[in-house]
Amino acid sequence: MRPHRISAITLFISCAIVALWPMKSFGQHDHGSHGQDSQMEHGSHAGHKPLSEDEMRKRMMKWIPGAEAKVGQKVDGALTFIDQNGKKVKLKDYMDKPFFITFIFTDCPHICPTIAGNMGKAAAEAKNKYGDKFRMLTISFDTERDDVKRIKDYATNFTTNPKFWTFGVAEKESVNKLTEAFGFSFMPSKDEIWAHITMVTAVNKGGVITKQIYGTKVDPQEFGDTLAAMIKK
Repeated sequence: MRPHRISAITLFISCAIVALWPMKSFGQHDHGSHGQDSQMEHGSHAGHKPLSEDEMRKRMMKWIPGAEAKVGQKVDGALTFIDQNGKKVKLKDYMDKPFFITFIFTDCPHICPTIAGNMGKAAAEAKNKYGDKFRMLTISFDTERDDVKRIKDYATNFTTNPKFWTFGVAEKESVNKLTEAFGFSFMPSKDEIWAHITMVTAVNKGGVITKQIYGTKVDPQEFGDTLAAMIKK
């Protein structure tokens, strides 16, 4: 594990613990429980014993190396998702510029709207300096509850420009491939919501992952410096 990641990892663990609290989110509805880890199938976690907070912490610490291992790897541009307008698109369509990607679920009680909001603020600052030289992607990993309508409604909380910041959904097989490609992990929590790694992934113009930014804060300086480095290459 890289030494400079320690503070970010500490923040990540704190954020993940907050995700266990039963708080309401944008457009949250009452649904059955859902979840997944690297050994589980996407969808309902019925039949799986919920993890304790201590077990959650241990599992979350194990997620970091997997995410870091993706840095330097090229993402498959043939991977697909469906954008908020119902159009099926490929990742390669976004690889003509650097982009930042996050994975969320629309019923997320706290972490997802927080990281999306802070990513939006960081991107707004970067956009003032770099204009349209980058893009943003946010994709739901909840294949049973989130659909095009829900993700489109959710997106209105954060952007009015879908060409710059695209929100999307995907089918189970595509979600499996997408989350694996970016090193994103998630699993069921004891409060019947998804527990997941908290991060923004930076991808350069060629489709190579250059950095994982952990935690919900999404520091504008770090975001801007990461973008600047990708633009220069």
